[in-house]
Amino acid sequence: MERLIRRDDYLNRIIDKKENGVKEEQIIAIALDDDMFVQYRKPDELSKYIRSKIVNKDMYYILIDEVQYAITKEELKNPENIRLYNVLNGLMRLRNVDIYVTGSNSKMLTKDVLTAFRGRGDEVMVYPLSFREYYSFMGGDKSDAYEEYALHGGMPLVLFRKTDVEKMNYLRSLFTEVYFKDIVERYEIELPDVLEELTDDLCSSVGSAYQCK
Repeated sequence: MERLIRRDDYLNRIIDKKENGVKEEQIIAIALDDDMFVQYRKPDELSKYIRSKIVNKDMYYILIDEVQYAITKEELKNPENIRLYNVLNGLMRLRNVDIYVTGSNSKMLTKDVLTAFRGRGDEVMVYPLSFREYYSFMGGDKSDAYEEYALHGGMPLVLFRKTDVEKMNYLRSLFTEVYFKDIVERYEIELPDVLEELTDDLCSSVGSAYQCK
């Protein structure tokens, strides 16, 4: 069954080839934000590369990460004309492929993806870790773990940052590069500085005492 996944991190962890008996050559993994795969940001080249790897009737697992790099700004104005979707739809017609597509950008909003695939893919929502999941990994004193969780949240990569500075830098980068930047780009906001100031005001007001007059 084909799947469309909006990722948090590390798409290639979806399939553990050792546990599932999947051979190395059956996994076609492409990270379009990696300079090794720059040429495959062109949908036609991406299609040629993937199809060249499918050499028999075995089951193949196609993993494409940061797929937004294969979508141009001009195509965004009319999602029906996005060439990448045609490439993926063509691959989905093959009986021996399982496709996983992820993106961390406004170009891959769910409504655009589901419209282009017209019900031929499954949406899998990926959420931050719950405290139960967080604590099962961290262990130790539960109260200390909760304070840490409440401060830094449940984004998985936070668990692998050792210091508070590293964690805050990661979260700051995640907010500015993935969320804030995408909003500005998606809606062509002309005054991003104003939006940033408004966002700061709203964030600083959360949990603050407020007296109605």
